[in-house]
Amino acid sequence: YDKAIGVPKSVHGSLGHTMYCGEVVGDTCLWIFVPSAKVPGKYYIQVSNSALHLHANHGSAPGHIVSLYPCSDHTYPNCLWEVVAVTGGYYLRISDKNLYLKAPTPGDIAGKLDACGSPLQPIAACTWALVEECNPVMEVGPGKCDVHVKTQDQCLTAANKLGLPVAGGVAHSQTEPDRPPGCRWQNDDHKLVFNLQNDSPKACSSSHPCICCKHGAKIVGPPGPPGLPGPPGERGDHGPPAQPGPPGPPAH
Repeated sequence: YDKAIGVPKSVHGSLGHTMYCGEVVGDTCLWIFVPSAKVPGKYYIQVSNSALHLHANHGSAPGHIVSLYPCSDHTYPNCLWEVVAVTGGYYLRISDKNLYLKAPTPGDIAGKLDACGSPLQPIAACTWALVEECNPVMEVGPGKCDVHVKTQDQCLTAANKLGLPVAGGVAHSQTEPDRPPGCRWQNDDHKLVFNLQNDSPKACSSSHPCICCKHGAKIVGPPGPPGLPGPPGERGDHGPPAQPGPPGPPAH
């Protein structure tokens, strides 16, 4: 797998396509699987840097392409998805039909809905991997990370993604109850530290800002036509993955 579902820009109507997102994952290649409060078992697939969601244009029907739409709290069935485990990964099923997200084929302008054979006999073009990523953010407090960087190596990777000038190019480990837990940056000496004292009550601060993970996941694509180039000049990465309703949103 080397391509993922992404959008060129996080704007209403932007088309969902497979693209090369690179090691520094852009926000428009990351998705947050938001459980519907009204339809149990179904999810909105929200792009990580905007209140816009992946939906099927003009309702759930074979061949309808996917794009961004402000689904918010609406229970439009073409805004809601179910994650179905299959051999080799997952199918992403639109909530009101047995139709699934299929990767673009040559000549397609976006991913689209398709019957995709059967989840019992999945086809490659509809099988996706959901890969959690750490989208690093700085937390200066007072407070703590909602999601911590998990390891010392991940701490260094996160700092590099943020463009921090890490002294010595390493993350130093410590076990200190009077310092914030997990990954933190020391402004005075540019030292990167990973505190193994997970139960430390110390909050993040401007002098000891924490490096945290923001939720997000890549929807990594099956083999297919060449991917589009990833969006330039964007950083990001992290998160988790992923049921029926009234007619879809008005035509747009």
